[in-house]
Parts: sequence; C-alpha cells; structure tokens
Amino acid sequence: MFGLESKIGDAYRRRINNLSRKPFFLLAVAGLALGSFGCESDSSLTQHKDKRDTPSFASWSDDKKQDVLLYSDTCQKTFFPDKDGDGYGNKSGNIFSCEKPEGYVDNYSDCNDNNLFIAPNVQEICDLKDNNCDGAIDESWACICIDNDFDGFSLYSVNDCPIGNDCDDENKYVHPNLEEACDGIDNNCDGSVDEGCGCDYGATKKCGFTDIGKCEYGTQTCTNGTWGPCLGEIKSMAEECDNLDNNCDGKTDENLTKVCSNICGEGVETCMNGSWLNCTAPTPLSETCNGKDDDCDGKVDDALEKYVGCGPNGDGQQKQVCNNDSWVNSGSCLGGGACKNGETLDQLCGSDTGECQKGTQYKTCSNGQWDSWGTCQGEVKSKNETCNNKDDDCDGTIDKSLTQTCSSACGSGIETCMSGVWKSCSAPQPSVEVCDDKDNDCDGSVDEISDCTACDAYKNYSFINGKCCTNGKTNGTSMCILDSFDIPKDIPLGLAWDSNEKVLWFMSVNVDDKTTATFYKVSPSNGNLNVLSSFNSDSMQVGAHGLALDKDYLYAYDILNYIFYYTKGGVMKGYFDLAPEGEYFGCMDSGSTGVSNGQGLEWDGQYFWISSTADAWNLGLADGKVCQITTSGQVIKSYDAPGMDYPNGLSFGKNSLWINSVVNNGLIFKPTIYVMSITFGVVLNEYSAPTLFPHGLACEGNDHLWYSNSSESKIYKLEITQ
Repeated sequence: MFGLESKIGDAYRRRINNLSRKPFFLLAVAGLALGSFGCESDSSLTQHKDKRDTPSFASWSDDKKQDVLLYSDTCQKTFFPDKDGDGYGNKSGNIFSCEKPEGYVDNYSDCNDNNLFIAPNVQEICDLKDNNCDGAIDESWACICIDNDFDGFSLYSVNDCPIGNDCDDENKYVHPNLEEACDGIDNNCDGSVDEGCGCDYGATKKCGFTDIGKCEYGTQTCTNGTWGPCLGEIKSMAEECDNLDNNCDGKTDENLTKVCSNICGEGVETCMNGSWLNCTAPTPLSETCNGKDDDCDGKVDDALEKYVGCGPNGDGQQKQVCNNDSWVNSGSCLGGGACKNGETLDQLCGSDTGECQKGTQYKTCSNGQWDSWGTCQGEVKSKNETCNNKDDDCDGTIDKSLTQTCSSACGSGIETCMSGVWKSCSAPQPSVEVCDDKDNDCDGSVDEISDCTACDAYKNYSFINGKCCTNGKTNGTSMCILDSFDIPKDIPLGLAWDSNEKVLWFMSVNVDDKTTATFYKVSPSNGNLNVLSSFNSDSMQVGAHGLALDKDYLYAYDILNYIFYYTKGGVMKGYFDLAPEGEYFGCMDSGSTGVSNGQGLEWDGQYFWISSTADAWNLGLADGKVCQITTSGQVIKSYDAPGMDYPNGLSFGKNSLWINSVVNNGLIFKPTIYVMSITFGVVLNEYSAPTLFPHGLACEGNDHLWYSNSSESKIYKLEITQ
C-alpha cells in the first residue's frame, strides 16, 4: 500500500498549496476530507517515507493486494470539469474517481467555465460581467460612476450612484442637465432628438416661385430648428431677346421691339428667335433723278448728269443734267450728224428690277433735229409693297419690313411678313384655363373649370396646386387649407398645440345646451380627429374661448374673465379671477361699452397673453384689446386689436402673435387672421380667414396653423407657404 499512500501524500501537498490561497472555511473542509481518507499521524507519515523502496505491486502477497483492492473501493472522490483551465470547475458533468483525471478539479466554484478570465480569484473589472463569481456585477463604485467625458454624469445609474444617465459619456456636451439644442442630437438624454424645434436638423425643402423658363427653385435647409434662407433660387427678370423665357411666363421673346436706325432714318425691329430682325428704317439706294435724296447723303439728285446719243444717227453725244427730277439737255449735240425729217429712234426706258418691266420710248426728227424722247410705253411700274414674296416696289428688297396688326381670341398684336407669309403674331394666345381670376382660354368665361369652384365656400380663396389658398397682404406668403375636421354636436372654441407630444387640445361646448364644456386631446389626420382622451369640466359655466398649456397644466379662459387650470388628466387645480367683483377688467378701456368679454389665451411661461372685447358686438363697436397680464390681472402690455376688431384666438408664432379676429365695421363681417409684433404691437401681415365666426387658433411650428370655426363646428389645418 506504500505506493498508493505516497500518491495520497502528493495529493495532500497539492491541496494544501491550493487551499492556502482560499478562505479559512475552505481549509476546514479540506481537513475533514483528509480525515476521511484515514491519513495517519506524523510518525506514520515518516514511517511511510522510510519505505519508498518497497517492491512493486506485482511482487506483493495476495493479502496485500486484497488490502489495496479493498481500499480502492472506498477511496472514490468527486471531480468537476474545468473547461477553461483556470483551476475552477463547474457542477455539471462531475465524475467519481480515486485520482483526479486530466481536465478536472475538485471544486465547482467557476461561474463561467468557458472564460479563462472569469473565476473566483480574478479581480473585478468594469465590463458589465461578474468577473470574480461573487454574484455581483461591477460592484466597484469607481466602475459604476466612471465619468469619461468629465461632464458630471456617468454612463450608469445603479447602486445609488449620485450621477448617471449620461447617454453619451464620450461627449461632455451631452448629458441630462443640458437644454435641448436643434442640432440633430439628443442633448438632454431624454430619448428624443430636437424636441420642440421648428424643423428637423439638416432637413431640406424646396422654395421659390416657379421653375418655368430660366427660373429655378431653391432649397431651404433646417439649421438650429429654423428654415434657413432660400439658396440657389433663380427668379424671373425682364424678358430679353435671347430665345429664352427670362420672365418665366412660358413664352419666349414675346412682344419685344426696339428702335433701329441707319443713315436714312429710324424704324422698328422685332425680336425673333433671339435675334433682332426686320428693321423698318429706310434703306439707302443709288441716287436717281427723282427729286429725292436716295442715298441719304444730304443732297437731292447729287448734281446727276449723263450723256445720251444725239444726232440723226444717234452717234452724237448729248450731255444731260438732272433738274427738278427730270433730265434736260445741257449744251448742244456734239459729233452727231443731222437727222432726216420723219426719222425715228427708240430706246428702253424704266426699270426691270423686281416686278417692274422696262418699256420703250421714241423720238422723231423734225426740221433736221431730234425731238425729245416721248413717254415710256409698255413699262410696268412699281407698286406699294405687299406680302407676296415679290419686290413690288422694285427697290431690290422682297417684302421689305412689312408688319401689320393681328389678333387672336385673347387680343391684338403685330405680325411680320416672312417669305410671303404673315408670321409671328405677338397677340396673346389662349392657354389652358387655371384658377387665377383670368380668362386663360379666352372663351369669355373666367375660371369656368370645376376645380375653380372648389374654393367658392371660402371668401378670397383660389384653387392653386390642388389647394384652396389666399395670399397674405405683405411679403408674398400664402395660406392654404390642408385639412378639415367635423365636430359633431359640439361647437369648437379654444385650441392649443402640444409641441412635445405632437397633439392638439381643443375645448368645445355642447350644441344643444351651450354650457357643457369638454376638453379633447386628439391626433387629427386625413379628416379624422382620432380622440386620445377627453374630460368634462363642471367648473366652467360657459365655454372657454382661449386655451393655453405648459408641461404640467391646461389653462382655459372663459368670457367671464376666469382662467381655470387643469392637469392634463382632467383634474381642476384652481383658477385666476381677472375681474373680481365684476369691475372692468384692466385690459379694457374704462370707457368701453358693456362688459369685458374674455376671448383668446396664451402662456409665455411667466405671464398670460389674452384678447378681450367690450360687449358691443351688436353695435358694431367691438373695442378689442390684446394684453400681457400677470396671474392677478395686472396689465404688463396692452395693444389695440388691429382695426375695429373682435379678437378671438391667440397663438405664438416666430417672434410674433397670431390673432384670429372678425372685423366688425358697421356689421360688415370680415374674418381675418393677423400676425402682430409682440414687441411693438404693429400688424406684420394679415390673411383672409376661410370662414365666418372664427374662435380658436394654435400654431404648429412656423408653417402650420390650426383654426376653429363655431358656425360650421369644424377645425381646419392651414399651411403658410412662401
């Protein structure tokens, strides 16, 4: 048995070496294990050491062999697989053996036997793993609260770490304590990017008037939550003679003429296909004996002279000079013989240029002398030029500079003769009828197509690109109707847009009793309100014309000058009385007629903005005011409502206040939406409201507007475009 006991001694020494690195309670267990194997006292161990040269097992007696076999049946231990070779095993796959096999250990303390760097003797590191198998992950305080970017916030917030929830611990400009910036990044780590911004960072949209002809649309880019300037737009300009549509009206070089001239005088030339043609100025000609300055050199007939035959046989030379557009003899016939009485001579006369033909003239000898040449016989003379591709006036030019008046169903113009045909009439031509208050096809009817009647229900609105639109009074903007939503059995009054949740709040009263006030939270689209929640108010005895909200409360302003405020779940928290004991509300003038009526409402985070009127509607004297007030009713700013108006809904725009109002000038109703400067109280722009009796108004960003109408029980979504 000495060989076996020697192996047990080796195992003992290895166990002691391993256990020396373990806690005390593991050493105690090891001691019990040694006792179970029947280890002898120190003297016995020494005695075994003295017998290391004992003969091999094969030479032992049968009794000794039996002892060994009996001992083997009782020495079995449990070993556990150590797959990653870190000295620690796992409980699964254990075996029983007297000796430890290769790849096995006598413990199962490893919590991950597939990772060499996870074991009880490994130091814990910050990697979201239990590296030392103590049941805790990253239990080191320094690990959990590491602040890599030194902005005062760490990546994690567990185990009561006082700093945490940094959604980007490599960027010191991103942490929960920052305000959100419009830069395409979640700056405040609330899970939303650029919330509250007017547009998405880096987004682009088309801008400009048109892309007809030389015009081109530009591009606006969203920067810091605001649409930037329109870049790259090419606008219309005055038409030029370049075969291009410079003014972007779909026509090229239309109606362009200019003065032209030469040494003979001035005329008019016309632009055709990018070139100036057909100047009507007189053309210089060879000087002829006609009493005119044909070559435009300032002299008539230029002292013309010529020699003609003379004498009986025509072989003499007779000098002639031009005198008062006629040739007369100057001096006598030189070198010619006398003629015989009755003898005649003939010669060609006239012109054969263009359509002209020469004739023949004769002279007779009388008393030995030649008479003057007779009239030109058979001559075809020049005529006034006509458009026939011929030189009628025999000046060497065909159809020279001929123009005439022309017309179409749409009006008159000028056309030019080219190769015997009248062409290029500048009269306006019929075009496809569009909705623009014009007779485009020149049939005597204006906007007769069906699309043009789609906007008849809205005063001052026209059908443009599939929408009903009206133009602003200034700066070239338009307001178009995008969608409308029916409110059955209710009269919609105040509106407010929640830019954080992207939802619309509105308040309405029952169409029958006019007193039951209900608040709705909706997500309207494609004509459907999509109600998300609602609650009734027992506090308000009349409807709220004005609504406003912040992150916690919904504020409702009624015509009795109370502002109630509710949680968004419908619990009333209190109210503000802006006109206690029935006295005039301070926003109204002391001389106002009737009672002050509360209308529109907005909240700027510190003060309320309200609109109110004196109750003089039936007199046509709605004395409207727009005010900034404290919660106790003290007036900070006060502006007269634009014109003699009855202001209703209010909403903040970009550095401005939008006001929904009815001009009540002598009972002539003109529903109008105004844009007013918050700083100076002056009107910046105005638009015709689509319907009578407007109430609520709410801005959604810089481009969209919500509008409620009590006469139709509808809510409209409007779009502001350049």
